[in-house]
Amino acid sequence: MKAPIFMVLVFISGMLAQASDFPRVDADIAAYDARVAQLKAAFEAQAAQPSNKGWVKSKLDHMVQLDQLVRDTAMNLPFQRAYDEREKSEFRLQIMSRWEKVDAKNTGDLKELLQLYSWFKVSEFETKADQDAWILGSVRRMQK
Repeated sequence: MKAPIFMVLVFISGMLAQASDFPRVDADIAAYDARVAQLKAAFEAQAAQPSNKGWVKSKLDHMVQLDQLVRDTAMNLPFQRAYDEREKSEFRLQIMSRWEKVDAKNTGDLKELLQLYSWFKVSEFETKADQDAWILGSVRRMQK
C-alpha cells in the first residue's frame, strides 16, 4: 500500500514543481506548439521526395509557414494579449528557443535542397517556390 501512495505524492509534487508564474504565456506557448505539431503532421503525412519538384514546392511552402508562424507569434502575440513586462520577458525566453530551432532546421533543409538544385527557378518551380526560397535564404540565415 505504501508504494501507490508514494507514487501519488511524487506525481503531485511533480505537478507542483511544474506550476508556472506565467499561465497565460504557458497557454499561448502550448497553443503555438500545438499549431506547429499540426502543420508538421500534415506535411509529414506525405513521403519525402526531394527529387520530385512538386514535393520540393510543398516543402518550401511548409518551411515558410513555420517561419512566418514563429515570427508572427513572437512579434505580435505579446501585444495582442497585452502581456505585462514580466510576461513579455518570459514569453521571449520561451519563444526564442523555438524560433532558433525553426531557423536552424529551415536553414539546414534549404542547404540540403540546394545540394540538389542550384536554385528554385521560376521556370522550373514557379514563382511561389522562388519567393519562398528567397524568404528562407536571406543572407543572415545562410551565413550561420
